[in-house]
Amino acid sequence: MAAQSEHTRSGASHASSAGAAPGVGDGVKRGLGRLIGVGVLLAALLLIAIGVYVGPYSVWVDGSPGKITVEACATDYHYANKQHSGNRTRDIQCYGTFRSDDGRTKDLNASVDSWHRFKEGDLIEVRQVGRSSYVQHSWNRLANGVLCLCGGLVVLVLGVLCTVTGYRFRSAPTFDDAWRSVGPGVLRTLMVGLMAAGLIGAVLSGAVLFFT
Repeated sequence: MAAQSEHTRSGASHASSAGAAPGVGDGVKRGLGRLIGVGVLLAALLLIAIGVYVGPYSVWVDGSPGKITVEACATDYHYANKQHSGNRTRDIQCYGTFRSDDGRTKDLNASVDSWHRFKEGDLIEVRQVGRSSYVQHSWNRLANGVLCLCGGLVVLVLGVLCTVTGYRFRSAPTFDDAWRSVGPGVLRTLMVGLMAAGLIGAVLSGAVLFFT
């Protein structure tokens, strides 16, 4: 009788430890998913910071606003390889005289990278970000920054999902399970809003880059 009781306790203990193992493994997997989420969040914040700097900050905030009166523009082509075959990129640099909008600064030897070739006498809106460094005020540059910023918003939502639920992309829990586990509330509403803003902004900025 005692032997049977001991055997019963041993079996119960073994069953208990076997039942706990999956739970421990699931916790480790979710912990790894949350760690991945933190990395994704950091990448998202970096993208957002770059987008803000390249776009709105450099176009509207950084440096002194002014205009360059174009004297000439030069075009340089760069090829993907030394055999001058395959895709090539076009770089345009325009030269002329810069005058700040407040009239305090004048540079007779100003040059700026441009999106297209201007004619002599044309005015290019720029911002002076250094002693001889200029950034063109253009929708293209703004759209590039906004596209990067919106991509960062989408990545940010994925990072939040991973951090909160332990979602690891191609592993359990699945995306649907992770999304359902967030539950209705402020967090889900905020995530949906950020995702929608990121996707809409990316489409609009991509259209600007395509048509200009």
